[in-house]
Amino acid sequence: MGKKKITDQQIWQIVGLLKDQTEREIAELVGVSQKCVNTTKRNFQATSRVHNFGNCGRPPKLSDRDVSYIFRLVRKNPTTSYRQIAADFNSKFEEHKISRETVRRVLAKKGIESYSAVKKLLLTLSDRLKRYKWCKEKRNWTDKNWATKLIKIWIFIFFDDRNNEQKDNPIEKKSLILTFCDILWKKF
Repeated sequence: MGKKKITDQQIWQIVGLLKDQTEREIAELVGVSQKCVNTTKRNFQATSRVHNFGNCGRPPKLSDRDVSYIFRLVRKNPTTSYRQIAADFNSKFEEHKISRETVRRVLAKKGIESYSAVKKLLLTLSDRLKRYKWCKEKRNWTDKNWATKLIKIWIFIFFDDRNNEQKDNPIEKKSLILTFCDILWKKF
């Protein structure tokens, strides 16, 4: 048989009845064992507390200070790997060693999960120079210049003769271009 968990109300009833009645009578009134009454009485007299102590389970390996140190490492450099954080921690604190899984669990409790960075296209030096040159040329453009450029791009994409879908009706093509130009000129 295992221990039954008794409620706070039952514990306070036991403590209240200890002054007037014996342990056997209290056990019958409250509906618990005499051993439970005896243990509650002893705990209350020793500590002036009625709640059970939370001393079950293994004590935590890391103190709050250790957890804060790990958290600061991540805030300082968010791209650091779990393995690198564990190595930094182990080199600084000799008294206990931690693994990368411990670091992962600690950070997960703080709400920090790992993620994969989005792949970014690498620009060569010539690509960067072309972009810089293009931006420098267009630096002083007005809204009308940009509108003209957009019209040319739109015409190229939708009404190029190589595009077979719009090739058949040139009159319709011209009216669509004019409508689009009117809309853009009114905007700018």
